[in-house]
Amino acid sequence: MLKKNFFLFLALGWLIFIAVASLMPMSDSVDIQVSHADKIVHVLFYFMNTLFFAYHFRKKLTDSLLFKISVGLLAYGMIIEVLQYVMPFQRAFEWYDMLANLTGILAAIVLIKLFLMQTAPENDR
Repeated sequence: MLKKNFFLFLALGWLIFIAVASLMPMSDSVDIQVSHADKIVHVLFYFMNTLFFAYHFRKKLTDSLLFKISVGLLAYGMIIEVLQYVMPFQRAFEWYDMLANLTGILAAIVLIKLFLMQTAPENDR
């Protein structure tokens, strides 16, 4: 069961990791020197999560399922942003974070369409 659902557990664990990383209080000692580094992190987080879910469903992955995964992850990112806004942890809702999340999801979709969905036999989808 673990082997069969490895990527599902990975995707769900990654969702938990995103929530913890996004909702924990900001440390005053954190000083990021790279311009827009947090946006790069958003892109990578959602890129990886899209890949994990797509790879779990790879044998039955269709455009419709890929769309549902994408919308679900985008909604999840929106919920995280709203929670950042309402929680008192020096975090804020940022539209650019949502744009970065969407960028990561779209980049993953391109990769999935080029490689994962192209290699699956038509009757396996």
